[in-house]
Amino acid sequence: MAEITTQQEIQNKINEFVERAKEVSRKAYLVGLGAYTRAEETAQTLYNDYATAGAEELGEDAASKAKSFLASRGLLAALKELQATFPAKRQEVYERCVEAGRKEKAEAADSTNEFVLAAVGASVLAKEEGEKFIDELIAAGEKRSA
Repeated sequence: MAEITTQQEIQNKINEFVERAKEVSRKAYLVGLGAYTRAEETAQTLYNDYATAGAEELGEDAASKAKSFLASRGLLAALKELQATFPAKRQEVYERCVEAGRKEKAEAADSTNEFVLAAVGASVLAKEEGEKFIDELIAAGEKRSA
């Protein structure tokens, strides 16, 4: 590690550190604001979608029911559908992880256990998807703060 010898170099390092801290703080704020914005938008959309699904399920009886009751019925129907499709989705995710692991390991993939490839792929996908999600939240936060 290079030794800092002058007062100016020390001050420059402090300024760089402060600027980096400001940028990280700004991004953290925007992520939080973006998450709040997305949650707000998503919650209302899901509530309305579930209420509509619940009303369709009940038919004519829906007119006399509260929207919250209809939404709970719609949520229950969505959960039943998710439960029915879960085995296929689980297999799809596993295959996606194995494929990502193959790409990451490249030439060594042929001699690597499939479960290891899936684990490697899961970590690669988690990193990629996480970065994408954070970028989306920052963009949503910037949009809301503008």
